[in-house]
Formats: sequence, C-alpha cells, structure tokens
Amino acid sequence: MPPRICCALLAALAVCPWLGAAEVGTNVKLNSDGTAELHNEEQLAVNPTDPDNVVAVWRDFRLGYRRIGVGVSHDAGASWSDTLLPDSAWPRASDPGICADSAGNFYAHVLSLSNGGGVAGAAISVFKSTDGGDSWADPVDAVTSPFGLLDKQMIACDRSGGPTDGYVHLAWYDVGGGIRTTRSIDGGASFESLRQVSDGGSVQWPVPAVGPEGQVYIGWVDFSESVLKFDRSSDAGRTWGPDGIITPLLITNEPINGGIDVLAYPAMMVDNSTGPRRGTIYVAYIDRREPGGDTDIFLRRSNDEGTSWSQPLRINDDPLDSGADQFHPWLVVDEEGALAVIWLDRRDDPDNLEWNAYLARSFDGGRSWTPNVRISSASSSPAGGQTAAAGLIGEYIGIDSLAGDLYTVWTDTRDGQQDVWFAPAFDLDSDGDGVADTADNCPTVANRRQRDADGDGQGNLCDDDADGDGLSNDLDDDDDNDGLADADDCAPTDPLVAARPPETVGLIADTDGITWIWDEDASGAATEYRLDRGALVALMGGSYDHACLVTGLFDPRASDSELPGPGAGFYYLGLGVNCFGVGSAGAGRPSGPCP
Repeated sequence: MPPRICCALLAALAVCPWLGAAEVGTNVKLNSDGTAELHNEEQLAVNPTDPDNVVAVWRDFRLGYRRIGVGVSHDAGASWSDTLLPDSAWPRASDPGICADSAGNFYAHVLSLSNGGGVAGAAISVFKSTDGGDSWADPVDAVTSPFGLLDKQMIACDRSGGPTDGYVHLAWYDVGGGIRTTRSIDGGASFESLRQVSDGGSVQWPVPAVGPEGQVYIGWVDFSESVLKFDRSSDAGRTWGPDGIITPLLITNEPINGGIDVLAYPAMMVDNSTGPRRGTIYVAYIDRREPGGDTDIFLRRSNDEGTSWSQPLRINDDPLDSGADQFHPWLVVDEEGALAVIWLDRRDDPDNLEWNAYLARSFDGGRSWTPNVRISSASSSPAGGQTAAAGLIGEYIGIDSLAGDLYTVWTDTRDGQQDVWFAPAFDLDSDGDGVADTADNCPTVANRRQRDADGDGQGNLCDDDADGDGLSNDLDDDDDNDGLADADDCAPTDPLVAARPPETVGLIADTDGITWIWDEDASGAATEYRLDRGALVALMGGSYDHACLVTGLFDPRASDSELPGPGAGFYYLGLGVNCFGVGSAGAGRPSGPCP
C-alpha cells in the first residue's frame, strides 16, 4: 500500500471504565383484554427482594364497569400477564394503589363500591399477594362506611428495617370527616380503628409516606385555603399533631385544555437510604408560576420532618411560559437516595393537547435535575378519553425504582382508547456523556472523563468545593489548587488542565492499516484528541503542511480510509486538546485550529 509515516503525537489521561447507557426500554401495553373500554389510574411497585418482579394495578372497565386490573412481570417488565383482582363482597372497585413490603409481599388497595355506583366508596379493601402478584388472598376491608362516603385512598408500606417494619398505612378522604388514616401491624390481616389527621377545611387527596425510623407523614390538598397541607406521626401512625403547610397553590383542581382535570395532590416520598440526606421528605406537585399560566411540575423538600420546606424548584425543563402543560406527577426515592419523577407533558404539541410521559432524576436531593427524558414512544390525545369520569384520563400515574432501574406506567391513547402502558429505564444516561446515571459522578452535567479532583465521589463539574479545601468554589480564587487563578483558568475545577497538553509518543497503525492509535496523555492535561494529516512530500522537503483531519475524539484513536495517489504518501500527528487549545505537535511542528 502507499507509504504512511507516523510522527510526533499527543494523547490524553487514562480514564475510568464507563458504562454505555441504554435508552428507555420498549413501550409495552399491559392490559390485554382487547376491548375498547377504559383503563387508567395506574400505580406499580417493584419487589425489593427480586428486582425482576414488577406488579402494576389500574382502574379497568373491561367488563363494562369499574374493576381493578393487575399486571405481573417476572422479567423486569419484558413480558407481562394481566387479569382482574379477584371478586369480593363488593361488586365494583376503583382508585387502586400498591406497595411492597421488605419481605416482597404486595398490598393492593381499592375503593370498594356498591351497585349503587357513585364516585365515593363504601369500603377501602386491601388485597395481599405473597407470590409476586401471581395470586391474591381474599381482601380485608380496612375501613367501611355505611354511607359510601370514602374516597382518594393511598397506601404506604413501612420498609424502615426497625421495629415497625412491615406495618401498612392507609390514608383516605372521608366526605364527612376530612383526612383519616389506619394501619395494619400484622401484615394486612387486620386494620386498627381509624384515626383523625386533618384539623378541618375542604380537603382531599391524602398521600402517606414512611420515614427511616417508622415515622408516618401524610400530605393532602386543602381547597378552602389553596395550599398543600402536611401532618406527621412520630409513633408510627398512632397519634397526629397540628396541620402544617407545605406550599401555597395557584391551582388546586381544574380542567386544562381537552377537558382533563388536574389536581395539585402531593406525590410524597422519604429518603430512607443510609446516605447524607436520610430522612429528607420530598413532595412533587403541579402548579402554575403565575395566574393563568401553563401548569408545571415543582418539588419542595424538608430536612426537619416537615417543620419547614424549601423553595419550589421547577422540574420540567421546557422553556418558561411555553404554553405547554405538565400534569399528573408521581415520585420515587430509591434505596440510594436518588429521586425520579414521572409526569404527563404536552411540550411536543404546539396546540397543547396531546401528551407524552416524561421523566427526570435528581442525585443531589432535588437541588438539580437531569435533562427531561421522554418515555412514551407515541403521543396520546384526549380524543381517546371515552368518558369524562375521574378527570377524563384518571388522576394519577406511577413509577418505582430499585438498584438504579426505573419502572414507569401511564395512561396512553395511541390505540384510540385509554390503555395502560409501561416502559423501563435501565442505565439511563441523562446528560448524554456515555456514563450511566448509576455510575456517573456528575449525572446532570456531561463529564465523560469523570474527573474528581478531591476524590469525594462528586465530579468536578458538580462539586461546590472541587478541590476539597473547605472553601466553596465561589469563594475560592483557585478552585483546583493548580496555581492558576480562576480568572485565568479555563478549567477552574480541574487541576490537571492548567495549560495546553504536552507532546507525547506512540503513534502506530492498527492491523487494519487505516486506523491510527496513540498513547494517552500521561499528564492528564488533554480532555480530547484530534488527528492531523499531511502530505509526505512536504515532510520530505523539510516542511509541514498537516491539517486537522478529525477532532473531538474521546480516545486517542481515529481512522482514515482515504489513500494517497500513486507515488505519494501521508504522515499523521496525534494531538491532545483542552480548553487552552491544541497541544504541542513537537518542536517546529505547527498545529492550527480545526475547521
């Protein structure tokens, strides 16, 4: 083949192994009944003893009236079986939810209805499965009402690992009595007498959560005051204190475009990890930034058991006041303390009508969020709503997480009617840097090289004190302690980058004859590479005419399939690059910019 000559080169630092990030998994329809009936109001839970076991529940009209559908997967959502929860003494059911305890038992709760129908229930019933959702015991009525005035119940399983582990907590709205709760301390075999939680007001939509020491928290919406309220029990749900306020609201319950009712319920979870934010309470909710504006998803957090709350932080990252509504949020905090929120989002439709399911994650206690990721592979429209009951498309959707993997479920009308759709997200790479979120030391900012100057596990680009000297970056004149003041340093948090990369050696041709490989820059100054090519005739004449062939390389490796003409040849230079510019090509060998 025509001659090729290798000359001086530069390279980059050695890097940690990185994980290729998987995309959001395939969308799967869970209800297989084949009818055109309505299916919505979904929740799901992952078995903490078996991450391949996922169980979902939803409101299901396949028989022409309200029942509860249940879907079971034993392969992390790749395949599903679905049916209806077993018959009970109550002919109809609605408003389902689910949780899993530490032993892997699933508890599905339903609002049990009489033949008289209506939107309020005569009982709240709990079904238990001890075999991963494949079968369910006869339900236990946790609470009954002779007047059929129960509504909007939610469940929480205590997985604190302490003396209250295994307790099951229910909270609901009693039309005549406000927010109430009960608990089971015997694995769902029985439930204690109800306890009053709310102090008054026009209230609804209670959501319970359990803290790391068995504390129980409940949040709800107060329509009369236009606020989200909160109460806590420090004795595992036995006694309750005065109501507090999580946040004021500009929206509590109203229809948005297409006739979809949205409610500002508090999707609430607690960090029960052993990490630095253990015990932090998080609430995701819908609200407007200003009266008449589009609806957004916000987060507030409390580090003192709900005594005080952070300022609201907007999670959806579409442009402010874009006119696109976001609604129906749900929240999960995994065993490592990472947060994830799912919601329905209209940013993809300029008419603000069709929606998709979206997702965002936070690895710093909700202070920052990854770029939003679309989960659904097809858009949905209210035209597939079929009925105006329960807000047209139901009032909530679901998400759960285990070992960094996310499982999501939502209402979808791509087939012309309301169905239940599911998608997993494994090894999600939210910032697109090629490092999966679960392995990324800075998952919200692209940093493929994972540089961590002070070795604290937090990447330089996300670390408020990059050099670990006790001074925050905004107070430190030399954040990376490289001797170059931040004002003169284009990489102020990276001590390895204080000048252009040096020259290195080792350029060789790979066995295919068209790929060139060179050594990584041992100094660590190079953050990427480029390959230059020149004409051999110029080199033999004592001059250099090489120019940039390819740039932006992560590894010191590039290919060139072009062959020189007869009697001619190419020479190559491998160069290191950082924010200070192109590295040295060696004495007398210029290196110009890439086009």
